[in-house]
Amino acid sequence: MCHFSRACSYNTVSGAAKLKAMYDAKRPHYVGAATDNSFHFDAELVKHCILDRYGGFLLSSAIYTLRSVVDYYVNNGSTVGMRSRYFEGV
Repeated sequence: MCHFSRACSYNTVSGAAKLKAMYDAKRPHYVGAATDNSFHFDAELVKHCILDRYGGFLLSSAIYTLRSVVDYYVNNGSTVGMRSRYFEGV
């Protein structure tokens, strides 16, 4: 039996029907937020703003995390091989 089948309690026909009935009962009362073009934003711009503001922290955090993972495996007798596309062609 796969993980999803064990984790999902509605994996029978009757269970799925019960879940759909619960959804159908709640759906008419759902009111989502109204959206128009004023709610749209440029994800790339947001990404660059975040990187501009927190880039140094994120890089140092990523290096710390990578080093911690490598240290864990090396200290437990494993070898670690890493490859980065960042250094390709350098």
